[in-house]
This record gives sequence, structure tokens and C-alpha cells, in this order.
Amino acid sequence: MRRTTRVVVAAVAALACVAGLGACAQIPTSGPVRVSTADQDPQADLALLPQGPTPGAEPNFIVQGFLGAVVAAPTSPKEYQTAREFLTEDAAETWDPYASVRVVREPPMPDPFETGTDIEGAETLDVVVRATTIATLDTAGAYTEAAEPGKVSYQFTLTKVGEEWRISVLDNGVLVPANLFPTQFRATRLYFSAEGEDANSLIPDLRWFPRNSWRLDAVEELLAGPPEWLQGAARSLFPEGTQLASPTIQEADGDEPVAVRLSEQISSATGAQRSSIAAQISATFSEEQAARCPSTCTTAPAASRSTRSTSSCPRRSSRRCS
Repeated sequence: MRRTTRVVVAAVAALACVAGLGACAQIPTSGPVRVSTADQDPQADLALLPQGPTPGAEPNFIVQGFLGAVVAAPTSPKEYQTAREFLTEDAAETWDPYASVRVVREPPMPDPFETGTDIEGAETLDVVVRATTIATLDTAGAYTEAAEPGKVSYQFTLTKVGEEWRISVLDNGVLVPANLFPTQFRATRLYFSAEGEDANSLIPDLRWFPRNSWRLDAVEELLAGPPEWLQGAARSLFPEGTQLASPTIQEADGDEPVAVRLSEQISSATGAQRSSIAAQISATFSEEQAARCPSTCTTAPAASRSTRSTSSCPRRSSRRCS
């Protein structure tokens, strides 16, 4: 338990440095040198623990805290629940963080207010955040690098709710710094059955999913079928209308297999089709190298060629749309 706690605390400190949520731990400059070994699993995921609004915080700090909570959401058990605490009730109900992910070069920070701005006497204020967008992630998990990275301004409107400032107007989607993107999203290769008679041949397609739900997201995208660029090369063997029968997929317990429960439509698939479907899911879940960051992640993840037209509401509607 101690090992897990140390990892989490280290991750929180890293987020505080990036998002400005608090002071970072200092390196000691005196005292004896101690040598010890670090007993930790190199494949373990880090969990960032977001902090909610501080009572009496000024508008810039509310936006700053919101941005930090958004970055932490993909590995937080609460997902975007903490981020919504920075919003008004109406904004919390309508804001869709899953609409898009914008990967930005530098940590997004609010611009300071102009000299003379009456923060105390105002009931509504606008806060501008500027960041350089270098890539986007769509609702299907497809990563697309920007042709030319560009500086973009994002405006947040804040309103007084009682004595506290809360964000009342904001764009859908989230901003994630490039250096934290690989720790918050997991590279996952989806495997689709190849067209033709050999149903055992699988074709991979690279996606990125939030680390706290990557298995669930991966199965939902397998159910959605191959992307447009794989049409003619890959196919879906899932019977039409097949869905997940459970909104969660439990982690494997020791040598126990991961159980994926599908709706009754799967019973219409032939034995050979069900065997191939099981191979697709197994290959997707056992892709060990997908958990590691490719060398291109030093600036940005490797771009996926996947493209898919998506609606404003993600397919993962059971969890993500109110």
C-alpha cells in the first residue's frame, strides 16, 4: 500500500507544478545522503488526484484549478466530477468534456486581468487562456496532429454564485498538455478481423483512450466497426445491434480472464465468428507495448491514421451524455 501512495503523491505534485495548483516539493539542500531502492512496478499507471475549488478563490484561480482537474480526470476515480465543481449548475449539466481533446504544447494558463479591473465589484468576468494546439483526439480515440501548430485563445465566462466565482460559459472538450497526455491516455491498438475467408487475420488500428476506462472504450470502438480508412481491408463480425451488456469491465484478478459481457445479439453469431471476436478482444487487451509511450511522445504521440465522422455526443452515451 505504501508503494501505491508514494506514486500517487508524486503524481499530484507533478500536476501542481504544471497546472499551478499549489507549491511543489523542494529538493533538500542540507542533511545526510541516504540511499534506498525503489520497489515499484514499472507498468503501474499513475493516478492524479484533482482538488476542488478553494473557498474565496479569485476568477483566474478558479479557471486554473478547473484546468488542473481536467488534466487529472482520465486517471481519477471521479473522472470529471471534480472539474464540474468549478462550474455553475447549468454549465456542469451541459458541458461535454468528451467532445474533443486538444493536446497543447505548453500548460494552459489564464491571462492576467488588465490593470484596473474591478474584480470585487463585478458579477461577471471573462478569463482568457492561450495555448498552442499541436494535436486533437476525437471521440473515437483517433489522434490527429495539427498541420501547423497554432496559438488559440479559449474564453471562460465566470459568474458570482453567492460569494463564490464559478465558470458559467466554456467550450466543450478539454485541454491536455503534451507532456502529460501519454500518462493520462493509453495507446491502444484495436484489432479488427480482416476481410476475406481468413477470419483469424487481424488488422490493428492505433487509438488513445483515458487510462481509467481504456478497456471499456476499446470494446465500444470494436463494436463500432473499422474506421473509414480500413474499409475494404477489415470488417466487423459483431451481429448488428450488439452492445455492451454492462457499463463496466472489471480488471483481471490474477490469472482470471477479463470478462466482457455483450448483449443478446451476440448469440446470433456463429461459433467461428464468436471465436474470432474473442481473438479481437484478447489481442486488443494484451497489447503490452501499447502501455508504453513511443519515442515520439517526447513531443507528441504517434499520429493515428484513423478518421471517423462522429456526432456531437460520443457513442459512449451510457456514461458520457446526460
